Amino acid sequence: MHYSGELIERVTSVRTLWLAVFVLTLAILGFVFSTTPLMLVAASMVKGIGFGLFAVTIVRLIDERSPDEWKSTAQAIGSVCLFGLSMLITSSLFGYLFDAFGGAAMYGVATMMGITAVILMGVAISKNWFTPV
Repeated sequence: MHYSGELIERVTSVRTLWLAVFVLTLAILGFVFSTTPLMLVAASMVKGIGFGLFAVTIVRLIDERSPDEWKSTAQAIGSVCLFGLSMLITSSLFGYLFDAFGGAAMYGVATMMGITAVILMGVAISKNWFTPV
């Protein structure tokens, strides 16, 4: 999180968000293939880096894209969607996957979703869909 501001300035917020999603996907992939507790610790450290980058970048991106009079409302809506509503939806879904198929399958599904997100964000960035209007 310490260097994320400098990274955002060099690469732009959208590309930094894409990098954060990529790092988080790599961390989840590490959970899939871990066979020892030490591998889980390493994957968790990568996840921490990705989440720190994601959290700072999403706040900055919302701040850049919202009008001055709507900044606090936009941040609140972003927080509810990313850290509240999404947790309610995914916790029951992934809890079921974990109970029915085990941890590796659950993290495998999460990895596939992450890879899909990375690809879709890459396409959107290449077509300038994130460019402010």
